[in-house]
Amino acid sequence: MFAKGAFGGSPKRVTYGQPTPETHPHLLRPNEVTPGMKREDYKQRRDSYLSHMKPDTISMFAANPHHKMTNDIPYVYRQNSDFYYLTGFEEPESLLILEKLADGQSRTTMFVGEKDPHREMWDGPRSGVQGAKEIFGAEEAFHTHELSAEIPRILQQTKGTVFYDPQVNPKFTESISQAMNRTSWTSPVGLVEKLRLIKSIPEQNIMRKVADIAALSMIEAMKFTKPGMSEAMIDAKMEFECRMRSARRLSYPPVVAGGINANTIHYITNDLLLKAEDLLLVDAGAEYYNYSSDITRVWPVSGKFSGPQRELYEIVLDANLKCIKKVEESDQMSITQLQRYASTILTTSLKNIGIPARIATRAYPHNIGHWLGMDVHDTKSIHESISLQPGMIFTIEPGVYIPDEPEVPQHYRGIGIRVEDDVLITADRKVEVLTHLVPKDADKIEEIMRQ
Repeated sequence: MFAKGAFGGSPKRVTYGQPTPETHPHLLRPNEVTPGMKREDYKQRRDSYLSHMKPDTISMFAANPHHKMTNDIPYVYRQNSDFYYLTGFEEPESLLILEKLADGQSRTTMFVGEKDPHREMWDGPRSGVQGAKEIFGAEEAFHTHELSAEIPRILQQTKGTVFYDPQVNPKFTESISQAMNRTSWTSPVGLVEKLRLIKSIPEQNIMRKVADIAALSMIEAMKFTKPGMSEAMIDAKMEFECRMRSARRLSYPPVVAGGINANTIHYITNDLLLKAEDLLLVDAGAEYYNYSSDITRVWPVSGKFSGPQRELYEIVLDANLKCIKKVEESDQMSITQLQRYASTILTTSLKNIGIPARIATRAYPHNIGHWLGMDVHDTKSIHESISLQPGMIFTIEPGVYIPDEPEVPQHYRGIGIRVEDDVLITADRKVEVLTHLVPKDADKIEEIMRQ
């Protein structure tokens, strides 16, 4: 197969290690490196990171290794988020080096897998050093097997701090440790996650797309649900619908929890049968080119909420809507403050319907939300106590989990409910609910299930 170079030029054999606009025009527009992201976007990210580095320092970012599930059987590969954020490069066993030179100038170097016809016959094409320069904007590029020889030369050029996360790729860590005669470094994660926290306009558009994928898929899962089905069938339906809408995978193992299983917050066994009297809690999201969505909805297996089920559902939905409104009303709100607000609402509401205080105070055991982006639990180094700002995306997910205990009114026992949305703080400080396409109003859910 022949095509022009990835960004113009004379015709050449297409042997890059990931899609290009020429090979995959249904995925990539002209000049895009990954869907929705151009080479200039990735360069801007690197430049922004470099602007925070002091002169005479180096930051290194490793790609994830390719792990095996069993002998010779690999897991589906997923790139390290920090490495991908700065490069868009999807191949394993790669290394990015960003240098802030003593004179304030900068240099971008990549180590990538060597083009090897034998290995490429088995595993697919590689981009090689030419692709690292032409497509991904590296100023210098070397083969990964040259790392041991080249890394001492590169590191000798700096007298300042070397930033590196040794946990990502043990193979690279061994080579770098030998070159530097050290086993500890300053982590670059805090700085790159500060950049990742604020989503650019192209990122916001990708997050809208991946939210739409999961939302529309969840509607189909609602329609599909019938008594007697297994949780596994809903799990499979959700993944099928997401993949049919261009998701590469689900963004995490989904929770498909019928009845009292919903009271196990991270229930992923998904192997029991659904009863007509059950509620079904589904917590699932899609991943689209390393960007994730995260949605939770609850619906009645029979297609109609019982009175007690609807009563508890409305309590959780009310908390969800009030939290969204609270964020929009305040320009100093944080996730931590929102957590306290949600806890008060839920505890008070549960007490008002006769749930004993001891149960009500522990019926909501998790946080109201988390940062969302390339990772489902994104930018873990950023504390939830900071004020919410334009460009931030996070979840709002109140829930109640009523135990099957004698002191609880019998009609509420064993019911677990969570309503989770992905929200964006827009440039004008409004709250955009990215997951708005999948209904959460009880009447609308019942209407969907009648279709």
